[in-house]
Amino acid sequence: MIEPDVLGDHDMHWARSLALAGRDRVKDLNQSNLEAHEVLDRMLRTNIKHAVLDGSVPFAKANGMTIYEHEDKDPHFSELFNETMFNRTTMYMKKMLENYKGFESINVLVDVGGGHGGILSIILSNYPHIKAINFDLHHVVSKAKTIQGVEFVGGDMFVSVPSGSDAIFMKVY
Repeated sequence: MIEPDVLGDHDMHWARSLALAGRDRVKDLNQSNLEAHEVLDRMLRTNIKHAVLDGSVPFAKANGMTIYEHEDKDPHFSELFNETMFNRTTMYMKKMLENYKGFESINVLVDVGGGHGGILSIILSNYPHIKAINFDLHHVVSKAKTIQGVEFVGGDMFVSVPSGSDAIFMKVY
């Protein structure tokens, strides 16, 4: 599904892009999305062997800080990280909501680690009755755009999460 690409300067460069066979299967995905996904995957998998050998966190081992600390210190990385998470999530959530009806009975939903609120936006498009709380680190929610029906709350999930919800939503990649 990935093919080489030739740039206009007649030099051969290998670039990630969807091959013709894959283009009809993926909607709303552009070249920068693919690059962001590839870069983030590479960053997250560096030193992965240490997770098995000594139990350390690979990203922290490679960068001397957690991914969340790095995201707070590097705006470009933060943008890349959040764009990639949004694109991965969007693809899965739209498909999931075609069949899953578990949100029908929920009145208050907290998305823990919700980034800029992309998942809640998708859920609310199908279930507008839900009061949605997007919970993520302060530096993440401070950059989020307003989404109707979504309250943004900053904090640390390892300390506490907002209470009073019918359900808590978390994604694991």
